[in-house]
Amino acid sequence: MDMQQQMDSFVNTTKLDTYKISKNYPDLLQMHQDILSLIKCTEQICQEHDLSPSRLPDPSKLAYGWLRFLSTEKKNGDLNLEYHLKSLALAYHYLSKAQNEQKISSLRKKLSFHLTFYNTPALFRARQQGMDFFVTFHEGFIHAPPEVIESLVLVVSGNDTATHKAKFRTYALTKAFSENNQVLKFLDNHDNKTAMGRHYNLENIFDRVNHEYFDNMFTQPRLEWSRTHSKRNLGAYRPDSNSLIFSKILDNPKVPEFVLEFVMYHELLHKQMGIKIVNGRSYSHTKKFRSAERQFLRYDEVEKVLRSLVHKH
Repeated sequence: MDMQQQMDSFVNTTKLDTYKISKNYPDLLQMHQDILSLIKCTEQICQEHDLSPSRLPDPSKLAYGWLRFLSTEKKNGDLNLEYHLKSLALAYHYLSKAQNEQKISSLRKKLSFHLTFYNTPALFRARQQGMDFFVTFHEGFIHAPPEVIESLVLVVSGNDTATHKAKFRTYALTKAFSENNQVLKFLDNHDNKTAMGRHYNLENIFDRVNHEYFDNMFTQPRLEWSRTHSKRNLGAYRPDSNSLIFSKILDNPKVPEFVLEFVMYHELLHKQMGIKIVNGRSYSHTKKFRSAERQFLRYDEVEKVLRSLVHKH
């Protein structure tokens, strides 16, 4: 039985009663020991092959990061594993409630739902296989309030309203979600090779911009170059993974360094200001944002270079 199956079995045996799930529950203690054993086994295999866990294949790296996250304790001494199981039980509770209140869409009413929380890049993923419907929620939601868990369940049940979407998307922008994701992605955040391009090092650019424009308010997020030379998307900030991604087209000695500094400044403004959600729709380039963007010292020069860069063939 794999770890996911153990968790499903545990939730079923406690009859979805979140009050029964605590770190003193014998089965939970055993599950925690099993997780620690898996972590130790993985690290021993890596050591035998002179390999850092950060160099594991992506699926193995995600699983390893997930297990480490579950094994850690919050400041109050509670295990993340305990929160994981409580959130899973809560999700099934809201699924049962939606079924009883006939809130499942007609297309999914006859399907058998399988829910889990995991170290996934998306806020949630869903796939149908025959009459089974598999849903994976981002592990960062395990400390979310019950109403956020309910909104996730209702959306995947086919109750795809703007109100429900806005609820969990707003939570995904919170500090609590970001902190969880930082722990889940600790292997990526400790692998600084992604920031080094052929001509520019994003870490150096981040340090300058963070110091000059933000008074060193940010700890370094994950910095990486994109796989493509996109002209349309020169940069992107992803709050769910606290990462800044830069188009490879900027990693060129012909592109002035102050242009990269501006793109870094632009994306850090997104990190600072977040997203404004109105009636379920998200807005990031608000008037306040555009005003702050123009505070970049060489803003007019940057605009000219970017126009030239985008229109080059």
